[in-house]
Parts: sequence; structure tokens; C-alpha cells
Amino acid sequence: MSIALFLQIAALATSSPAGDALEVYTCEHLASESSKPHEPLRPDLTLQHKANGSADGSWTVIWPGKAPIEAQTFSAEFGSVGGSAAFRWVEDNGHKRVGFLSFSDLEIPDGSKGAFFSMGEPSLWQPPGFLCATSPTKKSTP
Repeated sequence: MSIALFLQIAALATSSPAGDALEVYTCEHLASESSKPHEPLRPDLTLQHKANGSADGSWTVIWPGKAPIEAQTFSAEFGSVGGSAAFRWVEDNGHKRVGFLSFSDLEIPDGSKGAFFSMGEPSLWQPPGFLCATSPTKKSTP
């Protein structure tokens, strides 16, 4: 992924609610490296992470217009400097899916978190996949 695309995460704040125990990632699909994300990100997918006392917590996959799907986490390390998460779920139509989340290690001034979500195989910020961001947690000052 290009540095410019990666650095755009700082400007891609979403309006999803954020709480202490629940992180909401709004994710926009990027078909190729030349894809330009919207500001704010277009919600092609929402991922919710809830810290529930376990090491990985729980993840919920939400496609627009569909019911939330609880996912099962599993261990997967694929070289992401900022950390990673992996989970599997079954779609309403019976298709089994696997997703990999690569977290950014950059500190974003507004407190939001960035990540890249790929399905099928892990990816270190290489489209096709989804650019994801949480809501800002603090106001940016000029």
C-alpha cells in the first residue's frame, strides 16, 4: 500500500459510536492500490470488537442491510507491526468466511485507530480489502 493511502487514515474519521468496551470499525472496500477512500469512510462493512475478558475479545461482522454475525476468533500472526486479529464466521447464505485484521502502529492525532481487513488470506495493507477506522476519541487541535 502506498504511504499516501496509509497516511490518509488520520483524516478518515467516522461517526460510529465508541465506548470503553466496544470498538467500532467502519470499513470501506478498496479494489486496488489506486482506489481512493472517501472522507469519511464509506461504510461497506462494520466490524465491532468487544473486550470480554478473553485475550482476543469477540468480533461481530455487519454488512449493510444485514443482521450482525458473531465471529469466532483464532490465533494468526502474519507480520503486522501494529498487531493482528483473525476470525471466521458463516454468512446467512451458508458461505464460510475468514477475515484478517492488520492494525496500524501509527498514532493518529484524533485518537482513532486504523486497520486493514482482508478476507481469505492475510494482507499487510495491500488491496483488495477494506480500509478501516474507529471514531475519533479526542478533538484535533490545529
